[in-house]
Amino acid sequence: MWSRTPSGSRLPWKLPLVMLALLSSGCQSRVISDCRLLPLVEYDRERSLTIARQIQQAPPELQRFSLDAVALRDAVRACRG
Repeated sequence: MWSRTPSGSRLPWKLPLVMLALLSSGCQSRVISDCRLLPLVEYDRERSLTIARQIQQAPPELQRFSLDAVALRDAVRACRG
């Protein structure tokens, strides 16, 4: 069975069902990234303290960069929940 659209073109009657299936399928879930795939290095306490002392002695630009890295690390940890 064929139907005509207002423009006069012929479309198979199943086309709307196929479109609905495609739009509601798992394609959307593939767009969302999986935070478990992001690498996250864990440092022991002593190394973390050494890095923190070095950051405190660094120029402001490097301190800002380090704070951004810490924020990113915390966001990955929160995403992993």
